[in-house]
Amino acid sequence: MNIEAIYHHPYGAYAYVNGPDTLRVRLRTSARDSVQCFARWNDRCSSPDCQERVTPMTWLASDGLFHYWEAELHEPYRRLRYAFQIRDASEEVWYTEDGYSHTPSQGGWLSGFFNWPYLYQSQRIQVPGWVRDAVFYEIFPERFANGDSSNDHPAVKEWSGKPEWFNFWGGDLAGIQQHLSYLQSLGVNALWLTPIFASPSNHKYDITDYTKIDPYFGSEDSFRKLLEDCHARGMRVILDAVYNHCSTDFFAWQDVVANGETSRYSEWFHVLDMPPDWRKRNYRMFDHHGHMPKLNTYHPEVQRYLIDAAAKWTRMGVDGWRLDVAGEVDPSLWRAFRRELRAINPDIYIVGEVEHEAARWTLGDMFDGVQHYPLYRAALGYFAAGADTPTFGTGSSEPWDTTTFDRRLGQIRSWYPTPVLSALLAPLSTHDTPRFLTMCGGDTRKLRLAVTFLLTYCGTPMIYYGDEVGMVGGPDPDCRRPMLWDPAQQDQELLAYYRHVIALRHKHAALRTDGVWTCLAQNEPNIYAYLRGELPMGNTPPSSDVALIVLNNSPTSQQIDVPLQATGRSPHALQSCWPDGTLLHDDLAGQVYTVTHGKVTVRLAAYEGAIITSRIEQ
Repeated sequence: MNIEAIYHHPYGAYAYVNGPDTLRVRLRTSARDSVQCFARWNDRCSSPDCQERVTPMTWLASDGLFHYWEAELHEPYRRLRYAFQIRDASEEVWYTEDGYSHTPSQGGWLSGFFNWPYLYQSQRIQVPGWVRDAVFYEIFPERFANGDSSNDHPAVKEWSGKPEWFNFWGGDLAGIQQHLSYLQSLGVNALWLTPIFASPSNHKYDITDYTKIDPYFGSEDSFRKLLEDCHARGMRVILDAVYNHCSTDFFAWQDVVANGETSRYSEWFHVLDMPPDWRKRNYRMFDHHGHMPKLNTYHPEVQRYLIDAAAKWTRMGVDGWRLDVAGEVDPSLWRAFRRELRAINPDIYIVGEVEHEAARWTLGDMFDGVQHYPLYRAALGYFAAGADTPTFGTGSSEPWDTTTFDRRLGQIRSWYPTPVLSALLAPLSTHDTPRFLTMCGGDTRKLRLAVTFLLTYCGTPMIYYGDEVGMVGGPDPDCRRPMLWDPAQQDQELLAYYRHVIALRHKHAALRTDGVWTCLAQNEPNIYAYLRGELPMGNTPPSSDVALIVLNNSPTSQQIDVPLQATGRSPHALQSCWPDGTLLHDDLAGQVYTVTHGKVTVRLAAYEGAIITSRIEQ
């Protein structure tokens, strides 16, 4: 046994409150070891000779180097001490905060057991229940639809063509409202609107007034009507909070420019020497953009202004906030932001823009989730990359094999507490990235396969406006072209496919859970198969409401034998869901399969996927 690989710490993703009397703990072991893992625990105030309770740990993920295991510890007294027991064919290891031992540890109050002094509900990671059922749609309002020409920018362009940095096309809130029936027919039930507040730009990420709707988009009344219409249709709406920086037209910055050190707002920013001068770069800013001075988000007056602005829109009925450049904002602001907005709306969804591993923000005191750019990069590598694929600075064009893809997904799952996995906002394209179809070299088969993955994997899927009709575009600003509304210009087959797969996600609860088990990760050709369903604890088998996803990520048709055995689960545990003779249905192609000798034989065309369930439609 490779004991140097065994690891746990009693905080973060490795230990977190998951119920009134429940602590969920995680353990890491070597991926080279075939082991059984057990958690042993009891009341930390029990006598040393008190018998510990024991529960087998459940496999969670593997990244090729390590396996990750979880267990739930239920303690009615809400105070715990716990240790781990790891067993292979030749030895048994006990693991506590004192390290490793080959003899059982004693559990006195000064023992080396890991401890959780008390389970407080304020420590619990609580994600709004509606999020796991959501399919998001990102709208860049200036380019979605022009519903009211009376509020157009003076330099508005005709609704066609490729954008440049400073173009205006006249998209507005009325345009969004006029197309809600289209969005409803697509199957999305949550909208993310990029910034809609007063700003001189087309993107509105340089805000001049956080309390007012941009007049080129509409009015406060038009936003209220849009919000009410969305809610009447069962659709949620989240807005974009740009708190890292503002516009140089923001009132406080204008005062600093005018009055220098004597300005009452001089500490609202990071000015290195007065007066601020963008040519000297003597103040901190977003990226290297002088027209976006960075706010001092540690300052209490700045926090008060920004939270009060968000509270206004939250009271109006906004369902959540996407937080721009969230990793560069002072964490104390995000803690206060969450506390105050949750007091207004306990179901508000808070998701941060962090492009990398972001567990530190998702431990229950700041964000529910983050934008899932690591998953986006993995999808690019597996589904889109190739010799003819442009990179646009997103990474290597070298394609990933299935083993690399599967291990990367396992690594990502190991970063976060399990409840957070369903709150990670997962895109294939955004307003900051090239269109995924462009990254696929225009091959809609690859896009369809990636969409099948996105809508069947754990996380909250998000569609960028126009991807569903085959829009293309390189890096910003090319990825922000006006929406294609002419049916003759839309890819109708692709649109129908999006509608079908979204409907299947809504239909099958298994596709909206946290549980993922790899059944097959094959290279040359690239075949990936995974089982989806509720993640059970201990030896409990998965629910019968499971779904098998099979992806043929190769340029030729394949006949695939998929074993109903998954990483970290015994064959018996999975085959008990679908015993031999079970009839299965591919909800994408309509094929019917039969489980034989613990396997399902699936036939797929090039770049085709299958969503297989045991529900045969009559």
